[in-house]
Amino acid sequence: MAFASVRGPGHPDEACDKVARALVDEYVRRDPESRCDLRVTGGHGTLFVSGEVRSQADFDAGAVAKAALSEIDPALALEPFVSIERMEGALRTTADACAVFGYATNETPERLPLHVVRAQEIASEIARLRREDPDWYWCGADYDVSVYVGHSVGARHVGARHVGARHAVPLHAVVRLSHVPSIALDDLRLRTASALSRRWPEFDWKVNPAGPDTRAGLMGRIGSSRQPPSGGRYGSTLPDRSSGAGFHASHPTNRGAELARNAAVELISSGSCGAAWIELVYLPDDVLPTSVRIRTDKGADLDVRLSPDHFSLIIPSL
Repeated sequence: MAFASVRGPGHPDEACDKVARALVDEYVRRDPESRCDLRVTGGHGTLFVSGEVRSQADFDAGAVAKAALSEIDPALALEPFVSIERMEGALRTTADACAVFGYATNETPERLPLHVVRAQEIASEIARLRREDPDWYWCGADYDVSVYVGHSVGARHVGARHVGARHAVPLHAVVRLSHVPSIALDDLRLRTASALSRRWPEFDWKVNPAGPDTRAGLMGRIGSSRQPPSGGRYGSTLPDRSSGAGFHASHPTNRGAELARNAAVELISSGSCGAAWIELVYLPDDVLPTSVRIRTDKGADLDVRLSPDHFSLIIPSL
């Protein structure tokens, strides 16, 4: 069974990613030549920021971390502990060999698998409801959405309601929402399933199947930057890759992955194939990949050739 997961901004791992990106952005804003390798971890009231940086910038990293968290939720009052050392050498990209990949399919206009797109759409709708609907005051920023492709036999449930028997349901959604303690679980399930099923009536909905969740993200759970969601960026049928949060923009996990994805989209858009996978391998501090592998839904496509120069990590503005 294929599935995809998308996390809300208050999910502990997403919050740590946001802090890491905010710190890198501040370094680059003050010094465009900055090179960063930062990690953010924490939970239960404490945040740890560590790593290496080569930059002329000098600022209060703890204040930037607090500001990034407050944008997610003003209640995220974690105390940052910062230990950032100077990066040695003249590193341009990465100190280690790195493999990245990009994928595209003609299954949807977004060039992503359908279950990935639906998971993203549902997560975006929850964000909109939290932002615009006063009746969603109870919903926290820590949530996640998983969309499954498969079949089920028997009763269909929407939240806590039985709505009849079905023999096959092609799409299933599991939604976990953090919430204020005052809302009853059955009420939460009913409100959520009712709001989301108006837009996606074809789904089999399960809302907070494990019960109440009042942990409020990093205040009640632990998280770390660079942790991919359980379903991966392109769904569970393709390998996961960590995010580039905390790395500078020209690092392969950022620039290389973006170039691989863009090239895969170009192949699909040209009509060359229905799905394309591009894998790039960069050796330490190289700006061009030492290996470019292209696979399509037809297998190895020997007619497709892309030069390593197509995947240069050098960003013109840097």
